[in-house]
Amino acid sequence: MANAVTNIDGMRLLATPPPAPRFAQRVVTFFQAEFEYVEEGPQLQGRSGGSYKATAAIGLPHEQTFVQAVSGGKLQTRQRSIEHAFTMFSDVNGTLPAERKLIVLSENDWRLEQARLLATVAYVSSWSNREQIIDFLNEPERTHLERILIPLQNQFE
Repeated sequence: MANAVTNIDGMRLLATPPPAPRFAQRVVTFFQAEFEYVEEGPQLQGRSGGSYKATAAIGLPHEQTFVQAVSGGKLQTRQRSIEHAFTMFSDVNGTLPAERKLIVLSENDWRLEQARLLATVAYVSSWSNREQIIDFLNEPERTHLERILIPLQNQFE
């Protein structure tokens, strides 16, 4: 019996560690640590009739800011993530002002034209600028802010 327990314990040590959390989950966990009201995976209804799942919604229900995490290690995955965020936030334009939409880019290198495209439908920040994300979400009047909340020389290729 003792040998069996030792073997099981040894097998546990050989097991591969669990994978790192996906970027979207890291974003949600970060918001949950920083803000009182965080809804994970809220549904948005577009003008087209399409339904979209955002990464998170921050704030009280009548004044929530919807957040979409954008990431991807491979070019194709990254492009799909950009297209999803752009399509989702484009489709809810008119019903949800840009001031209540935020896109958070992962640590990957992003091209300036990608951020500019996303900034036509939402505010854009990056994971490496979390303090700016908090400042943006705590700012009651956002219309005076630049749509790209990232120091350009720090983030883009």
